[in-house]
Amino acid sequence: MENINFGNIASTADRYNEWSLWHLDSLSPEVFIGCFRNNIDKILNKRGVGGSLVIDQYNQHTLHNMYYYAVGSPLCEWDINKGLFLGGKIGAGKTLLMSAFLKILEDISGYVIEMIPARQLAQKLIDNGPEYYMKRPLFIDELGRENLEENYYGRTIRPFEELMSYRYEYGSRLFVTSNFTPERLGQGFDENGKRIGYGSYILDRMKETMSFDVLPGSSRR
Repeated sequence: MENINFGNIASTADRYNEWSLWHLDSLSPEVFIGCFRNNIDKILNKRGVGGSLVIDQYNQHTLHNMYYYAVGSPLCEWDINKGLFLGGKIGAGKTLLMSAFLKILEDISGYVIEMIPARQLAQKLIDNGPEYYMKRPLFIDELGRENLEENYYGRTIRPFEELMSYRYEYGSRLFVTSNFTPERLGQGFDENGKRIGYGSYILDRMKETMSFDVLPGSSRR
């Protein structure tokens, strides 16, 4: 099945915040799942892995909400005007499903959703500057796996905290996968004073900008 150009193309970076452009109410379930399967197949082929999308009790609830989100339906259990935090165990399929979903949102909106592995976040901020990411739709994969602090020419960088502080005022869409729960990421320090998370302040900002979902089940690998 070929990629479908949904025709709702944003023309300038200034339109990153126009939330209504993220939804296409005429998108049928059949076209959505066909595009979703096509995207899954392309991702797996790129990885050099065979197989295709298996819809079962572990992912069908998330897939239903992804469809309702794409069409802007009130049936969606997530806030359709926010991004998405998708949690779950290692190998549960979070990155695969999110990547396929975001490709559909790209086709609907015309936006490019830049994907950044969490471990590369600090270097991206150093290379491009945090201002570069203020308004851009982003997908951060495996949040919490990065070094929480990085030293850069004598300055301490806390990559995700810095990113959130720059993006907060713009309402830019943020999509995240993580093996950690939001509550775990919201912890600041352990009993020994070691930094283990982002703290409650950043957790509150995450809750304001993203809906939270958990993909159940064990590894599919």
